Amino acid sequence: MPSILEFNYYVNNVVSISIQQTLGAIFVQKRSDYFLDLELIKQWVGILSQAGFFGIFAWLGKTGVSYMQNKHALEKEKLIAKDKERQQWLDNHDKNVEAMKQVDDNLKAGNVAVLHHMIYANCRTYLDNGYISTGELNDLEYLFRSYQKLGGNGTGKILYNKCQKLPIKGDEHIEED
Repeated sequence: MPSILEFNYYVNNVVSISIQQTLGAIFVQKRSDYFLDLELIKQWVGILSQAGFFGIFAWLGKTGVSYMQNKHALEKEKLIAKDKERQQWLDNHDKNVEAMKQVDDNLKAGNVAVLHHMIYANCRTYLDNGYISTGELNDLEYLFRSYQKLGGNGTGKILYNKCQKLPIKGDEHIEED
């Protein structure tokens, strides 16, 4: 570490003197490698340190705020993209549900038509015969209950009611021995 004498001499004369002690001998070496005005450097260091101290905090603050804004913007973009995906999924889901409802309605209408046809054909046969067997009446009741639950009525109901009034004849295939 330089002595106080060396330091003052260095600052005032812009010349470095180093004193070394080697094997009991003292060497004085004058160095003038650096031609710098230390007073000017001290002034600049003072100015820059004052401005830099606050400047660094201002820069850090600005950088931090910018980072947080960018991070927030990226998160917001991700959320918006996710929201768009969800909305598309919901739109597709709603379309699929509507399509399934339409298919369900069509299948229901088709079942009602098939049940109506079966009731109509069977009832015509029973009415033409003038009687109905217990098995045929039981079968007709199953058909009519399903037909009615699906919303069928009209001529199917009229024919069913007429067949219920027919005389019942024993069914040799169902009756026990």
